[in-house]
Amino acid sequence: PGSLYININKFKANRFGNAHHHPNDRFITVIAGAAWRGTGSVVDPAHATRVPKGTFMVDHANKVHWDGTKEETGAYLITGIGPATNIEIPKVAGPWAGGDPSAATIKLPNQIEWKAPFSGLAGVETAVVAGDPTKPGFYAVMVKWAAGNHFSRPHFHPNDRYITVLSG
Repeated sequence: PGSLYININKFKANRFGNAHHHPNDRFITVIAGAAWRGTGSVVDPAHATRVPKGTFMVDHANKVHWDGTKEETGAYLITGIGPATNIEIPKVAGPWAGGDPSAATIKLPNQIEWKAPFSGLAGVETAVVAGDPTKPGFYAVMVKWAAGNHFSRPHFHPNDRYITVLSG
C-alpha cells in the first residue's frame, strides 16, 4: 500500500473539471464555499449536487465522477492512501445519461450524525464519518468544540493523528 496524503484543492468560480476516477478511495471535506458534484461520464452541471462547506464525501475507487463550481468558489481538504492519481476518461458528447450512485458518498452538513464523545467531555461533539476508530485501518472523525474552556485530560494515542483546524 501507499502512504497517507493530505492536500487542499481550491476552485475558482464557474469551472468544471473533466470526468475522472482515482485508483483508491478519497476522503473529502468541503472547507470553504460550495462545490458541485456529479457522477457518470457526461459532465452536466445541471445535474450536479451542491456540496457546501462542512460536507463530507468519499470518492470511491475506480468510480467515475466530476466536480466544479458555479457562482461560488470552493475548497476541498482531500485525504487518502496514495497514489493520489487522477485518471481522466475520454470526453463523452451527448445528453446526460444518469449518474452512478455507487461512485460517491455525500454527507451534507445536516446529514452528519454528531454525538457526545465517549469521554463525556462537555462542550464537545464528534462524528465518525469514515471507517472505525476502534479497528485497524483508515478512519476519519470530525470534532466540534463549543466556545469556552473545554479541554481534554492529558492522554496519548497508539498511532499518529493528523488534525486540521478549520475555524476558531
